[in-house]
Amino acid sequence: MAHGNTRLVLALWSALGIVAVASAQDLTPTHVGADVSTSERASGTNAKLDSKLLRLKQQASPASSFSTPSPSSTSQSRSSVGAPVAEQDFVNVDVVSKGDPVALRKKLEALGFKTEAVFRNNIGGRLPVSKIDQAAALDGVLRISAPEVHTNAGDVRSQGDSSQHSKLLRDTYVPKVDGTGLTVGVISDSFNCASQRNAANSNNALWVHQRSQEDDVASDDLPADPQIVKEAGECIRGGTDEGRAMAQIIHDVAPGARIAFYSPSTQTDFAQGIRTLALPVGQKDSFGRDGAGAQIIVDDLGFFDEPLFQEGIIGDAINETVTQNGAAYFSAAGNGAKGGRGAYDNANAAFAATAVARVRNGTQPLNVGERLLNFDASGVTTVVNIPVTLQGVRAGSNNPFTVSAYWDQPATGAGSASSLNLCIGDQNGATLNAAAPFCSGPSGVGQPAQARVGVNYTGGQNLGITLRLGLVQGAAPGRVHLIIQNGFGTFSRFGTDSGTIYGHPLADHAAAVGAADYFNTPYCQPALRTALLEDFSSYGGTPFLFNSDGTPLAAARIPAKPEFVAPDGTTTTFFGSNSRNQAGTHAAVADCSQVPGYLSYNFYGTSAAAPHAAAVAALLWQAAPTANSDDLYGALKSSALDMDDAGVDYKSGHGFIQADQALATLQEALKQKGVSVRKAVSR
Repeated sequence: MAHGNTRLVLALWSALGIVAVASAQDLTPTHVGADVSTSERASGTNAKLDSKLLRLKQQASPASSFSTPSPSSTSQSRSSVGAPVAEQDFVNVDVVSKGDPVALRKKLEALGFKTEAVFRNNIGGRLPVSKIDQAAALDGVLRISAPEVHTNAGDVRSQGDSSQHSKLLRDTYVPKVDGTGLTVGVISDSFNCASQRNAANSNNALWVHQRSQEDDVASDDLPADPQIVKEAGECIRGGTDEGRAMAQIIHDVAPGARIAFYSPSTQTDFAQGIRTLALPVGQKDSFGRDGAGAQIIVDDLGFFDEPLFQEGIIGDAINETVTQNGAAYFSAAGNGAKGGRGAYDNANAAFAATAVARVRNGTQPLNVGERLLNFDASGVTTVVNIPVTLQGVRAGSNNPFTVSAYWDQPATGAGSASSLNLCIGDQNGATLNAAAPFCSGPSGVGQPAQARVGVNYTGGQNLGITLRLGLVQGAAPGRVHLIIQNGFGTFSRFGTDSGTIYGHPLADHAAAVGAADYFNTPYCQPALRTALLEDFSSYGGTPFLFNSDGTPLAAARIPAKPEFVAPDGTTTTFFGSNSRNQAGTHAAVADCSQVPGYLSYNFYGTSAAAPHAAAVAALLWQAAPTANSDDLYGALKSSALDMDDAGVDYKSGHGFIQADQALATLQEALKQKGVSVRKAVSR
């Protein structure tokens, strides 16, 4: 492939958002794994850093020797020598303390660290790149990681409002329900960055005005006073305002509800944001941010380095907020199923007895010195290169493919006892770049048990590549799970139709929400018996092996995820893509038609489904204020329209939500509990 004439561009997707490009005709070195030996990876401060920070450290100081400085060291990278902290480059990090987080925070801030959040022993904030080593050298630091965030996705109204029967509920229930008295907190990438960009370009005659929060309020697509608790920190250079698109959906379904918003920069900040959104109005968190008093919280945001086989700190924050504050929590399940070919699972992992040997002459193979995983879980054959197909894209577009490997060792506490290396090769398993192979680099012993690598594909034709997983050191894992976390790619062989939900949607007290195109529902197409699951809507079914602190469970358990499915593909004023439903332009059912003037703004993904479900919860809670969050979840589950496999399953959960039936179910359940309920009256 490296010498063919396909239109291929491969580039590392590092956790810092930096993309290096290499063409098929001229594959140049790219910053994949840090160029360090196994012993260097495991020594000194390097052992406390994740692979992303290790790469950044090497890039910032290419001439450095990776020696460990003392905490008082004044050494700086060449790019920042003599520059005051305010002028240096910063990186968002999560710092895990092994002692007193208050004392560690003071030491970090003395290095120029800007604290944004604290949750238990975790500190989130912005660290000067030049101080990575010095921060890692502090005695109170257990590990430091650089998070990589992703989303799962008035003038207009959501067609999903009708397809999930929430419009029917509002139109027929007496007394009126519209979410009044409830606040829905939204967690996403940004809310009103467009307004900042408009202001920054006010004197630019070529600037095209971007629709903003102010425009949406004026057109009644948002409530008059959304509370922005924390906006994204990089609005001028980025920020899609996906949170505002979610808020539009909530406002369509529950127009009387207040909306609050929080944009987290790290996992610690995410956990802090959940608590701050739920904090009563009139109170402030420890960073001076106003509490929003949210009874319902919904997110579509995740971090690639969240765990799979256990809950992490975000899941802990969800569970704590639901149980202690009485909130209800909804989370986008993810968009990784890829028709059942988005994951690989091997519960009987077998690694080769001998390591890959270095060759005397010619190009070195991938994973030299490492024992390779046999991807054939049956053991009948030996397959060390698992094939993956990357989908071609139209000219000018790209396919940002990211894949992670997880194994049955902790993500917290003591961390992984083993080091693994995930590599991308051509369709025969050979390296794509001899000078700088596309590999994650050895994962750190003591770091979370995960390795991640990514490429960017711009070719117009589908392309075959392979993945290899090598054991660098430590005991061989007994279970390995791979998930394609981003982009358009599928496992061409051994795709196991298994779990692609990972991270905080797996939390016990979060409702993970899958997606069904609003148009492919019985309301919009009466001939359908049930709603049709989007082929990307992520599956559950992966077991928990550890507690959130990294200690092993007495017995593995499988979280019942997703809980249910809600509509996507609905119209917003500014966010989304062209509709995939040509028939929806002039649908037979009026409420299912596309909105003229907004045909390019159809919001797909579980990011759109989750706020639909959260807004229904606001209607239910207004109608039944004596209910608790478990009552809400139970009513939505038991009244859902069964989908996919008969009964509850790991693809669609309990099925497609039906707001009117959910309220009837909720009221009956409360009566059975002896709780007083309002009586519904038909209008």
